[in-house]
Amino acid sequence: MSDSVAELFHQDGIRYFSKTAHPRMGGYRESSPLWRGTSKNKKKRLDYNHNRTTKEDAYRRLHANRVTYSHEYIGAGT
Repeated sequence: MSDSVAELFHQDGIRYFSKTAHPRMGGYRESSPLWRGTSKNKKKRLDYNHNRTTKEDAYRRLHANRVTYSHEYIGAGT
């Protein structure tokens, strides 16, 4: 499904980025010629680690050390 949505953006000339922490989804994109890893691919989310105190910030701090996959959809013709 994400390939289809990304392709619609790609056809309109819009760059499409996606991030996931799911190992299978990340693994699929790692091996797919349709996706290219970004500079933040397979890295810890250190930008999530800050000292604010809202509920959302607590959630981010909880996942700050979780490795995520970050890719750009490049399509079949690229």
